[in-house]
Amino acid sequence: MPVECVVSLGTGRYETVAKASSSTYTSLKTKLTNVISSATDTEEVHTMLDALLPPNTYFRFNPYMSEDISLDENRQERLDFLQAEGRRYLERNENKLKKVASVLTQEKGIVQKLADWAQLKADMYDDLAFRSKL
Repeated sequence: MPVECVVSLGTGRYETVAKASSSTYTSLKTKLTNVISSATDTEEVHTMLDALLPPNTYFRFNPYMSEDISLDENRQERLDFLQAEGRRYLERNENKLKKVASVLTQEKGIVQKLADWAQLKADMYDDLAFRSKL
């Protein structure tokens, strides 16, 4: 069955401005940070999925943050700030949000309903066959 919709929700991104260094070498800490960042760079995955999946199938929501706030932040004023940033992001991306809502609430056609039913029955029989072998 083809993928109908993928929604990716990011935790926000904050891009720092690289500071000019007086030395020409890079510290081990900086090198390790760069390796970890590249290994966990979800934006590269986003770019790949956006290119591979058909139009109106993949939706990524990941706001740019004006401040770098850790994921374990629990102070109310910081959480209020994050909520306000999230709301502004959704307001700016209202059309994309409406589009994904439209895709997710589309009624399945009769062919898709029959395919889903057939898959459900096949999965049930596969499960029964597996249990009978035990």
